Amino acid sequence: MRKIGNYFGALEVSEEGAWAEGFQKMGVYNNQQIGGIRGGAIPTGRGITIKDFVNTEAIVMKAGSRTTLTDEYAIGTDLSATSGSMPGILPLVVQPGITDTILLDHPFYAMTAKRATKSKFISWNKRTARGSASWKYEDPAMEPVVDTIGRSVIQIKSAYSVRRITKFDLKASEFFINMLSVEINSATEAMLDLLEDTMITGDASTYAYEFSGLDNLITTNTEDQSSAELTLDKIAELVRWAKQGAKSSHSGTGRPNLHLTNTVDYDKIKALIRPWLRYNDTNALNWGIESYSIEGRKVVTSPKCNITAGSRRWYVLDMRYWYLGMLQDITFEDLPQDADAKKFMLKVYCALTCEDESKNAMAYGIGA
Repeated sequence: MRKIGNYFGALEVSEEGAWAEGFQKMGVYNNQQIGGIRGGAIPTGRGITIKDFVNTEAIVMKAGSRTTLTDEYAIGTDLSATSGSMPGILPLVVQPGITDTILLDHPFYAMTAKRATKSKFISWNKRTARGSASWKYEDPAMEPVVDTIGRSVIQIKSAYSVRRITKFDLKASEFFINMLSVEINSATEAMLDLLEDTMITGDASTYAYEFSGLDNLITTNTEDQSSAELTLDKIAELVRWAKQGAKSSHSGTGRPNLHLTNTVDYDKIKALIRPWLRYNDTNALNWGIESYSIEGRKVVTSPKCNITAGSRRWYVLDMRYWYLGMLQDITFEDLPQDADAKKFMLKVYCALTCEDESKNAMAYGIGA
């Protein structure tokens, strides 16, 4: 071990410390080669310092000629998003990270309870009729009555998000961006997009690999609006149906506590109650979700709710009965070596479950 000197004092040079004190401070790691000594003589009387080396960014510059004081590009070229050459003098430095312009919220997935299950099926007993009590004379015959109890079953479904990154890309990008992390984050968002969409629009009878969502699980209290606009009176009627468990009779007592809809009808209904919003401020819920309330029930939008005129929907939900049955939550798993690439998947085994759909309501076909 020996010491060399410069204007900032002596530095110890050893196998362990030389790289860290030299190249690593310039952002060079893992013995990556950099440019050589800069042109020109080293001033007499001092040793070589890291400032005497060519900066690594200069290596990536494309050859070109600077023809004027303001021309910083190669002759006859122009740089744009789709074409052109690298600058002739200044390096083109891309910001690390990726701006995700298609990132979506997943409010219904976030607000729905998750419940562990231990089988390929979610199964529960459901009482649909109760043996009645009755008034009788003194010391009557004791005839027993029985409840009607049935079994409901929903099949767990599996979803996958598979990605592959070449080892070349991983190596070339490791000093700039963590490509594995980027791909995992994107795969996670893709999985959440799929879950949010399926929880609302899923149709297991048409697409056997997916589970059914709100559109197909709510069947008792539904009404086609035939392209008419939604009104506050209609929303009140939907709430009444959900409370009654039926349209024209009482079949249990529902306690609807959430409205879910699209952004178009969210704004249309908000406009109808705007004069009252000064007394009923908008609410900031968990996960950054904002809403307003109708008679104390939050109104929430999902980007997966259809906004097309004539296809829009409004859901009135009793969230006590809704949950996502989870055999396995979203999980990362490496896949076998695929040529010179890293391959992995995210997977989930689950199904949306509603143990009593009659305590919910839905208006569909909204909007001209």
